[in-house]
Amino acid sequence: MTAQTFEKLYRDYSKKLFRICLLFTRDEELAAEMIQDIFCSIWERRAELDVQEWDAYLYRSAKLKYYNYYRNRISEE
Repeated sequence: MTAQTFEKLYRDYSKKLFRICLLFTRDEELAAEMIQDIFCSIWERRAELDVQEWDAYLYRSAKLKYYNYYRNRISEE
């Protein structure tokens, strides 16, 4: 994945992903942080990723990010 491809991916999906994360978290700051984590992970693993359907991949990533956040929050309490 080139930098240009990554930028296009971010432009095309960041707003949609933000809405999904916001739906899960109901917290804008947390949703923005989750998006940053997801896209950082994509960039770091760009050489090994072979994604055909970005909508599904990003939705799953957001869902897993939220589940991890929620599980950590529960275990802290």
